[in-house]
Amino acid sequence: GCHGAARKGMFYGVYSQINVFHDADRAARAEADMHRRLEADEERLAQMAEITRSEAKRYAKRGFSIDRSEDGSFTFSRDWPAIDAAAENLGYFCILTSELDADPAEVLATYRRKDEVEKAFDEVKNHLDMRRLRTHRQETTDGKVFCAFVALIARMRIENALSGWMRENRMTMERVMREFAKVRCVQGASGKRMLNPLTRKQREIVELMGFSEDDVVSFVER
Repeated sequence: GCHGAARKGMFYGVYSQINVFHDADRAARAEADMHRRLEADEERLAQMAEITRSEAKRYAKRGFSIDRSEDGSFTFSRDWPAIDAAAENLGYFCILTSELDADPAEVLATYRRKDEVEKAFDEVKNHLDMRRLRTHRQETTDGKVFCAFVALIARMRIENALSGWMRENRMTMERVMREFAKVRCVQGASGKRMLNPLTRKQREIVELMGFSEDDVVSFVER
């Protein structure tokens, strides 16, 4: 229900691409909100005996024609031409991008994922110990950033797989990671490694990730 078109040109002093979209559902919701606001404003105006010049200007911007006398008394009516002009633009929004020849559908999809991107940055900074790099060489910095990127992929994969289960069990991602941290294995003198039995909750987590306890055992012992 969302349609878009792209145009290139000078915007804010930069040659870029503006992507103009119209969302019919968004327009319908905005129009309903606008009429509710008009009705509420109309009720308030009907209860007022006088109005100041500043209030008259404010209501004029909100879609009313105010005829005010010097003593403050007034009459009012809806300014339908102004209301209709405002309604014509409902449901439209623009996204400006420096990438030329971008597909408007991809631009919109990327924009709608911005909350996920911001959440990923928060995960990197606050949960993967990347607020400070604490490195002194470019090679070390590159290696640490790469490891953090791989860890972020794993963490987001876990969160996506367990989101419903976490809501049902009132579990946070931190508590899930603590459950993973409790998994233990022991290594004998021969070098053979053995996994301690998983708890019920650990088995549930592993199964929701698409594995079984036997898969974990074979991974640890090989």
